[in-house]
Amino acid sequence: MPYQTLAKLFHQNSSADRYADLERLAAERLVSESSVRTGIILEAGELFFLVTPELALLSEKTLRSERTVSRVWQELPQVAQRAYLHDLINAEIFYSNEIEGVRSTRREIAEALRNVQEAKREQRTLGQKRFVEFAALYLGLTDQQGVYPETARDIRAIYDQVTAGEIAENDRPDGKIFRAGSVEVVSAAKTLHAGVFPEQRIIEVIEGMLALTKDESIPQLYSAALSHFIFEYAHPFYDGNGRTGRYLLSVFLNESLSLPTVLSLSRTIAEHKAAYYAAFEETEDPLNHADATVFIFQMLTLLRLAQSTLLDNLLSKQKALKDAQQRIGARAALDSHAKDALYLLAQDGLFSAYPGVSALEVAETLQVGAQTARKYLAGLEACGLAEPISLRPKRFALSEDGAKQLGL
Repeated sequence: MPYQTLAKLFHQNSSADRYADLERLAAERLVSESSVRTGIILEAGELFFLVTPELALLSEKTLRSERTVSRVWQELPQVAQRAYLHDLINAEIFYSNEIEGVRSTRREIAEALRNVQEAKREQRTLGQKRFVEFAALYLGLTDQQGVYPETARDIRAIYDQVTAGEIAENDRPDGKIFRAGSVEVVSAAKTLHAGVFPEQRIIEVIEGMLALTKDESIPQLYSAALSHFIFEYAHPFYDGNGRTGRYLLSVFLNESLSLPTVLSLSRTIAEHKAAYYAAFEETEDPLNHADATVFIFQMLTLLRLAQSTLLDNLLSKQKALKDAQQRIGARAALDSHAKDALYLLAQDGLFSAYPGVSALEVAETLQVGAQTARKYLAGLEACGLAEPISLRPKRFALSEDGAKQLGL
């Protein structure tokens, strides 16, 4: 039988003792052998969850499936991996913005990602385009340089990057680290949630969250999911909590799961927003006495769905790339160097929503000089397989006919 929340059991109970029964059941769950207590005190009680058979099975399925994701991912060539990660980051930022009603386009996020890459390659500071700081955070995860927060001030630093240039002056943090004032989340003149207050209490809850993510006595998938609830419950900022919280969720989940899986979650959340928000509301219901079992189950359900969609997409693209590679190999008119360059463009075109490769990137990947790379690209352009799509810097992608000839 599916897990019954305390609130649901309360509403099913029509006896005069239903309040006493609720208190008894809540106390029993809190001290149950399968209960995991966090020590974090919320308005409704100490935050805890039960490791139910359903939750344990869902976690095991996620980890088992992750082995398949990792295997397929490792079989992909370098350029395909890089292009797909950038596409996933693009979608992650776009959908995380969309959930909060922040206007953005996939193209401007793609430009921000390229800005970060070029700044890193040229060892210069980031430009002023929107989302470059946010993009830099996610790109840091791809080379294990992501910021794993250790303190409340680390959380603030991450927030500043996530929301750089996107927060109105009167919504900027005004406390020592977080907000100094109170805040409420309101919908249709109804208060849905009141953030933790005052600031010292916010700091305590955030520090408790960070301690939870490092607690090795708790399965990491569970603590990562629960940390997301805690952060959003604390609501440490006036604006930008959702985007910051989902980035932190990516960081914490990346301890156990592959980056492609982690970077597929915000899109799935955006597609199931009602279930996502309902999980928060259910956990905050005073009748549930801070039982977060349903929240963790819902978050892992969304994660499992994201993982399944990702795997289907990876397998489909992997097959298409292998077919393209065979077609490239059969082109007798091209020498081996031209085939290598064409295969690189095929990877980029198939795995990126906004393809485009510079001569310098071709040179780095094929380990040749920039002038040699330009010659390869010019040759592919001459035979109609590639075309320039931008001039500064000059980038190439498969032409429409080139993509058609490769079955892409």
